[in-house]
Amino acid sequence: MFTKLKLTTLAGLAVAAGGCLPYAAVQRDLAGQAREGVTLVRQAQDQRQATVHQQLDFKRQMLDQAFDDDVRARASLDPDWVIVHRKAYVTAIDALVAQRAAIDQSDAASAANLAAIDQALTQIQLLAETETRWATLLKRN
Repeated sequence: MFTKLKLTTLAGLAVAAGGCLPYAAVQRDLAGQAREGVTLVRQAQDQRQATVHQQLDFKRQMLDQAFDDDVRARASLDPDWVIVHRKAYVTAIDALVAQRAAIDQSDAASAANLAAIDQALTQIQLLAETETRWATLLKRN
């Protein structure tokens, strides 16, 4: 009796699973395409990050140049002028450093989100592949 029930159950699963094969394949393929999209977004993010860092480096160079030009334009440097301008220069540098840190933190969060999405899509692919394998196996029996 147990063998007959087991055979009937397997036959039922094979019939049911046969209809799942195309769905599982589509699901796996869509997850694969989505993972390719995540890779493209990751590459674009890396390029954007490099561009932003170059812009911040350029701002820093311009700030250095502006300070140097201010100092050279003065016939004499009195201590009060140096102190005031040094504070302004340091404030501007601190603002650039804070901006870079905020951008880097945002980029790290985006990278972590993309990694989580990629991991979820990998799991979907794995589940769809497993479903396809089981359906194929049950279909053969």
